[in-house]
Amino acid sequence: ISIETLDGKPGVHLQTIHEFGSFTTFLNGVRLSGAYKGLNVSFLGVRMDRGGSNLTRAGDAGYVGENDGYKNTTFHGKVTWRPADFLELKFVGRYVDRTSQTDNADFATGLATDTDNETENTIGQFLTKATIFLLDDRWQTSFQVQYFDSKSKFYSNGISDSRNRGQRLQFTGQTSYRFSTPKLLRTDHQIILAFEHEREKFENRGEASIFGDPNQNRRRLQN
Repeated sequence: ISIETLDGKPGVHLQTIHEFGSFTTFLNGVRLSGAYKGLNVSFLGVRMDRGGSNLTRAGDAGYVGENDGYKNTTFHGKVTWRPADFLELKFVGRYVDRTSQTDNADFATGLATDTDNETENTIGQFLTKATIFLLDDRWQTSFQVQYFDSKSKFYSNGISDSRNRGQRLQFTGQTSYRFSTPKLLRTDHQIILAFEHEREKFENRGEASIFGDPNQNRRRLQN
């Protein structure tokens, strides 16, 4: 999981975001951030709504049917706290709720045909990390927990016909030590030891057909 959220600057800052574009696209957001002594916080909320376009054509009649749009609501958050010179704690989160509309393609012609298809997807990503600094920061040890959860539902003509969900939980740890050998090779060295444990789970639900049964449950452990 890679989650990038800007750090806050000293003081308290409030920023609003407003953008608009083609296909009736609007984006609005609010960012609140700040820093005081060993505490640094940053939160961002963004909403994008796109009216979309219509790819369906019917001969000389031109475009028919409804536009296929897209909606996205996203929240980011990061809190970094250094209660002591030797300890740093970090909490990062990201949540996405999005909906997209699509059309099917006609099997005979290969052209888009107007259909009421919709996909709903939510994603949650969370990270907690603790880092210990010793010996003038030459020896650093960190422990980290990450969680990822993605859910999707697929609708045809307003009826849910399939869904899936994927989850991942990861534990990592690393310790590193930097030292120099000025009298031998005249260079710097770094020794790193690390471990990682990961658990994954996936499930899919849908109607079985002559092409197969999509229903499945999968699990995986990895070190």
